[in-house]
Amino acid sequence: MTPDIGLTIAILVIAVGLFATNRIPFDLIGVAVLVAVFFVGLIPLDKALSGFANNAIITIGSVYVISEGLSRTGVAYSLGQLLRRIAGGSEARLITLTMLTVGGLSGFMNAIGAAAVMLPAIVAAARAMDAPVSRVLLPLSYGALMGSMLSLVGTPANLLVNSVMVDRGFESFQLFDFTPVGAAILAAGIVTMVFARRWLLPDHAGSSEIDSMLPADSRHHEPYQLEEAVFEVEVPFTSNLVGQTVAEANLGRDFGVYVFAIARGERLLASGLAKTIVESNDHLLVSGQVPDLDRMTSQFGLGAAEPSDTDLGQLGSGGARMAEVVVAPRSDLIQRTLPEVEFTARFGLNVLAVWREGVPRRTRLAELRLQQGDTLLVQGPTASVDELRQRSEDLVVISQETGMRFRRNRAPLSIAVLALFVIGMVTNAAPVAIVALAAAGAMVVVGAVTMDEARTSVSWRAIILIGGMLAMAEAMTETGAAEYLARSMVDVVGGAGWQGVLAVILILTSLFAIFVNNHVAAVLMAPLAIDAALNSGGDPRMFIMAVALGAATGYATPFAHPGNILVMGPGNYRFNDFVRAGVPVALVVMAVGYATLLVVF
Repeated sequence: MTPDIGLTIAILVIAVGLFATNRIPFDLIGVAVLVAVFFVGLIPLDKALSGFANNAIITIGSVYVISEGLSRTGVAYSLGQLLRRIAGGSEARLITLTMLTVGGLSGFMNAIGAAAVMLPAIVAAARAMDAPVSRVLLPLSYGALMGSMLSLVGTPANLLVNSVMVDRGFESFQLFDFTPVGAAILAAGIVTMVFARRWLLPDHAGSSEIDSMLPADSRHHEPYQLEEAVFEVEVPFTSNLVGQTVAEANLGRDFGVYVFAIARGERLLASGLAKTIVESNDHLLVSGQVPDLDRMTSQFGLGAAEPSDTDLGQLGSGGARMAEVVVAPRSDLIQRTLPEVEFTARFGLNVLAVWREGVPRRTRLAELRLQQGDTLLVQGPTASVDELRQRSEDLVVISQETGMRFRRNRAPLSIAVLALFVIGMVTNAAPVAIVALAAAGAMVVVGAVTMDEARTSVSWRAIILIGGMLAMAEAMTETGAAEYLARSMVDVVGGAGWQGVLAVILILTSLFAIFVNNHVAAVLMAPLAIDAALNSGGDPRMFIMAVALGAATGYATPFAHPGNILVMGPGNYRFNDFVRAGVPVALVVMAVGYATLLVVF
């Protein structure tokens, strides 16, 4: 082992360890890796930065925009609505159609986008047949992940491993080279989920117990047990709170007390509270811990806090409404508090409660750091909820589907752009990155998305992570670390032939994807897989596709894939639910995928 190989492996091990802790932003780790491999002299500057000019980066960013175009024009949502009608009252049919539909969409659009757009329709279908949503949301997430193997552009991992392979001098995969493997694992996944659903899928009665998809007069607040934490405080004319707005009083920051509404005479004011001036004889509906409430009432000269008997259903009446939203996997709200992100000012909505890991949290919300997958019960003007539906990069609305506004007149044009994109890829009319970039631009030109929407649709954190880790892949190749590790692997399992080495590559990539990150798994394992194939007598293209397959097996933990995070809150899933369903599904997918690789190649 040379010193350069040792340094490369050391940086690799440290990076993997940091990824596994899940405490440092992934994109920051990617940048740190890039800087490290340059400063220790493993690769020159041009190669360290080459990842950001990589064809895969351009293609991945473009696919995000194409995906956004299909979402904004209602194409994906319409498919979900059609599925809802066809499913009828059959749970097995709903699971099958859900996985087929989201899987097909994920072959050509971002898997998270496909799952997010279909989420409301799937929950509505489950509610219509009186089935717990926990029975259908795992299939939604798993189907999106399986479907991403249906084409070259189905997931960034496919594009990344293809890029590494092309850089090593091998011929690029074509658009549908992944389809046999993707179709096989999707079919196997559907069969497994349908026929083993009794054992694999949890049946949490009232599952999220979030009746989000019920009619507008449904009582969204009941699962959050708000009544247990809501108090009523009278404002006498002598109070120094009179004349201040709710925002100016800083009740959340200074006391950990949250104002839900103001009862003023016969009216219940529930929207625009931040700018509402408190008047004498108002009654504040607040939540908080008793000691905090006592401090607040003492400082402002308020009446004693008494448990409220106000009908909280009124919070969603008049010009206001209640809704539930999920913190998206790539949201910049993660690990930040509501005051830090100025939630009410930013979204025009008040947060009444947070549902996390099956437990409602109703007090000291100002101190709670948001996590991906948290479900927030929000309240505010109907217009604010409808506006939020159009901006799903941070929050995904899972409440009733009224107010959905799509550019339906642009839907035929967005479908035409997608068709031309596929034709361009199949016919090799131009390099993949150029075809994808042209299709993304066309989505803007035809009015499917605006430039602002196109910019915000791209997961820049993923782009930065990938660019940094491509520098790591370059260092592994340049220093010979990939070949060294590959030879070591062949020495250990070489007795089983290239078939055994292929199985090890698949398993290792799957473990990386589960415990680290699928993008990282793809980038790090691709150069290793190529050298392992060359040293064991296998086909490098088969080994590279095995890496892509392994990167798409993040079923066993909620954090292995963003789609799992997306459904965790609405489905009220626990960690063990993902283990119970995900481990068998991953084993089936790997077995079927492995067998398909042997047949195809």
